[in-house]
Amino acid sequence: MKFIINKRIVFHEDKSTIELLDDTIEPVMLTATLCRVLSLLVKNNNLLLTREFILSSAWDEYGKSSTHSNLNNYISMIRKIFNSFGESDIIVTVPRQGFMFSADEVNTMGVESTVSSAIDTMPVTTVEKKWKPLGLLALALLAVALIMVTTYSFFDKYDPADYRPIGKVGSCTIDVLTASHYVKHDSDELDAIKTLIESAKFNCNVPATVYYFNTKMLVSRTGMKNAISFLAYCPYSRLQGVETQCENTHEIVNKK
Repeated sequence: MKFIINKRIVFHEDKSTIELLDDTIEPVMLTATLCRVLSLLVKNNNLLLTREFILSSAWDEYGKSSTHSNLNNYISMIRKIFNSFGESDIIVTVPRQGFMFSADEVNTMGVESTVSSAIDTMPVTTVEKKWKPLGLLALALLAVALIMVTTYSFFDKYDPADYRPIGKVGSCTIDVLTASHYVKHDSDELDAIKTLIESAKFNCNVPATVYYFNTKMLVSRTGMKNAISFLAYCPYSRLQGVETQCENTHEIVNKK
């Protein structure tokens, strides 16, 4: 679906991009979660969406962990993108309730119907979170992987995580977290990583860095019963002052 916002901004929901209609600025690539949040706002123009509804629809229904802090960060990124396009007040914050997209006009391109800005009721879907019990060792390893990736923003204070590139999947550069790791065949790992990327629906048609961690590559795996794979997908930002956030996913294979 393609949306025309205020007759000058084009949001491609299917391509996860947003750009000016006159092509004076390069299209901005959106992560999957960022695209879902923007899609909810645009499709419900001039309607108040509660925080709980957005978190449920953009995170919980897709198996992602949701927090109000995450939502605030994504709303901030969307605001920065629209600010760069000359639309500074298009998202209204309603304290303690939620957010409202307030475009003067939202139309669809390529279909006959116009996006409706009036809906009688707004159903809120609640999703029950199901957690699998994990061993302390598995949780500790996953925590280490998360810390190694998320500390990239503190490189001016701490030593960077130990990683090395092993190849590319599409336009994604694959960096393996190599601390205490042994990678024998890069091509085999790339095949496994490609499968995980496709499963997580990460977009490697655009430049990005994917950080990879797998307990199978550990030099010593004594006492481990589960195999854990971890990916952090970090797309490049094309707009100055707009920082895209990494999206994380993991897979746990229980070995009985």
